[in-house]
Formats: sequence, C-alpha cells, structure tokens
Amino acid sequence: MILRPAGLILAITTLAILAWGCGGNGGLLGDETTPSPSGTPPIFQRSPVARTPAPTGAATSPGTSPAPTGQTPAANIAVTPVTAFEITVTEAVLIREGPATDTDPLGGIYPGERKRVTGQALGQEVTAGSGNRIWYQLEEGGFVYSGLVQKV
Repeated sequence: MILRPAGLILAITTLAILAWGCGGNGGLLGDETTPSPSGTPPIFQRSPVARTPAPTGAATSPGTSPAPTGQTPAANIAVTPVTAFEITVTEAVLIREGPATDTDPLGGIYPGERKRVTGQALGQEVTAGSGNRIWYQLEEGGFVYSGLVQKV
C-alpha cells in the first residue's frame, strides 16, 4: 500500500491520538482502569463517590464509629441467624451491600429465581409507615428488603 504525504500525516496523527488516549491520566478514554482478575479491563469504571461521615454526636453503638453516609460496612451490621429458607420475587429486586437503599447494589433477584436466606437484620424502613425494617441476608452475600420478596 502506498501512502501519499497527506495520508501518512493523517495516519501518524491518528496513531498518536490513539496512543495518547489509551494511556496516561486524563486521556480520551478517561481514567485508567484496573484489569479484572481475567486480565481484561472493565468496560467502564465508576467514579469514586465522596462519602460524608455522620454528624458529630450521631448515635452509635459503644465501641463503634459512625458509618459513612451512603455505605454501611458489613462489620457494623447486627445480623440474626435464621433457619434457612428460600425467597422469590414477582418484580426485580436489588440485592444490596447493607440493609438500606443508600448502600451499593451487588446484583438482583428476578422473577422465577430463588435465593436462600440465612439471616436477617434491622435496617431502613423502605415502605414508609409500614414499620417493617427487616432485611434478609442472602447466603451468597448481600441484603434484600423483606417487604419486596415472598417466601417459597
């Protein structure tokens, strides 16, 4: 293939832009990504979210520090073991990192699927005024609000 000078300049410029965008900080593709365990970089990377600590004087259990807003560390969640049972849903429900809607989603349960419950914890009352603060802990990890699932 024979390239004319204008075509050669275009090809070199394109390669330079691609090389600059694929490496280094602030390139065309955004932040650098960390390879997954398979060695393949993820399709996207979520930006870190600044978490604000609870206000001074917030109620906490003795010997614990307040959890940052937006995330409930698993170590601070009081989970009561239960005799294992299965649940299902009629509509998709998010599996969350902790017993509140402001914790990170880990996945979901979809109609027709079954998940095994091994514990329960008191958390956020999702349905206002219901008085229901029970979240189920799943065997695979994570929590689902009990008001959104049905026992099998």
